[in-house]
Amino acid sequence: MNRLPHRNYAIKNRRTRGFTLIEMMIVIAIIVIISTIGIVVYTGVTKQTRDSVRIADLTSLYQAITSVMQESNPLNASILCVGSGTYPCFGTTYPTTSTTRNVDGTGWVHVNLVSPQNLMLKTLPVDPLNNSAYHYVYCANNDNFEINAVLEADTQQKMVNDGGDDANKYEVGTDLTLVGNVAGCIY
Repeated sequence: MNRLPHRNYAIKNRRTRGFTLIEMMIVIAIIVIISTIGIVVYTGVTKQTRDSVRIADLTSLYQAITSVMQESNPLNASILCVGSGTYPCFGTTYPTTSTTRNVDGTGWVHVNLVSPQNLMLKTLPVDPLNNSAYHYVYCANNDNFEINAVLEADTQQKMVNDGGDDANKYEVGTDLTLVGNVAGCIY
């Protein structure tokens, strides 16, 4: 006699042909969790990398400007405020123009960094994001200068402990009270 296969046999074969809905949902949940962790870690590392670039840029600029200041005797407005020749002077990387990166005093830093002794900078740096929230600012007044940047990672301590008067900016220079306190020098 010819018998039809038992019902359990048909169900058993169906289960071996693929994954159940629960198994698929578990795999998708694991993938989502791992992806989320990866994105969060990547975003944090990217911010820290940009902050490292900002700190290195400002350190290089500080060294280049102080080198020019040491070479110049006497120090006057024509050194720190090339172009205008008067204090105060102010520059920013945002918005970017065709001369923003010039090192001859026409860029956003108004110091002529072109000299045989100053071989550090071929072009002026700009912030990695260089937008309205993250950019560099230069201000000079009475033989002093200040350069500011905003850091974006969890580096608040670096901005607080830089010796400046603004806990929300990373500041370098010879007078860290210029930006925000001198007419025309704003972030």
